[in-house]
Amino acid sequence: MNRCMFIFLLVIVLCKVKVEGSSWDQAVDRIGSFFKELEGIESLNLKGGIITDLPTDPGLPNLKRLYLNENKISYVSPTLFKQFLENLPELRLLDLSQNQLTKENMDELSKVAAEIKTKTGQHIKIITDITDNIGND
Repeated sequence: MNRCMFIFLLVIVLCKVKVEGSSWDQAVDRIGSFFKELEGIESLNLKGGIITDLPTDPGLPNLKRLYLNENKISYVSPTLFKQFLENLPELRLLDLSQNQLTKENMDELSKVAAEIKTKTGQHIKIITDITDNIGND
């Protein structure tokens, strides 16, 4: 199976197939060792799926753009978000628009992104329904 076909099938599994518990970690566990093939991926579009939470370590160290818009994410713990960002050192764009996040939660996440930027210099643009400029100075 070539790499493009594998990625296409993985995206279908993560986005369209109902995974018991509907969590990213459970979906990744089902895929198993094949997920390691994605370590070189720089852009991943998981728009319009069943994702309800973020993993602490998505296993994608080269990822620069992650599109999680139109999913079912309703709350992200600031502590988990910090771990998530620390495990994505190349991430520059995170699209969380059209989820169910509150303004209060997004304010918390923008503070975490600002702390990461101060600590590491990593600049992350976070796109949401609330504002398209979180993380931009």
